[in-house]
Amino acid sequence: AVVSTQSTGEALSDTQAEAVYFMTDGKPETSCKAVLDRVNKLQTSLKIHTIHQANEDGEAMKFLKKLSKRTGGRYHCPVGGCEGSAVSHHLLTTDLNLLSQQEDKSSTVIPSYKGDDLKLLSAEIRRAKKFLVHSQEFRE
Repeated sequence: AVVSTQSTGEALSDTQAEAVYFMTDGKPETSCKAVLDRVNKLQTSLKIHTIHQANEDGEAMKFLKKLSKRTGGRYHCPVGGCEGSAVSHHLLTTDLNLLSQQEDKSSTVIPSYKGDDLKLLSAEIRRAKKFLVHSQEFRE
């Protein structure tokens, strides 16, 4: 989808919608400021979630993050290639006890994610690992 003042207005005026998802590969055809101003003027309670298909574009990423944050939505982007997907899969499917006991700590390094959900998830995993290590130390 092309994020524009028109598409934003149309999406946010849908009275039956519970949320809006914009899937895009970049910045809007109009100015970013115009789209953000349009969202402010509409004063809607709908959340706009953005899915950024080409996360190499830093300016587009900033705009889409702002758009999501301004409406209480979330920003999503693909995980960096096969390696990022493999790390994510490993973190989500491996027992936390095993992760904390592995001698090769580099295999459990959590990458820095750009998308909101994976950032939150990785922060939770880091926090859980820390608490697990502290509880194991306490038991010894």
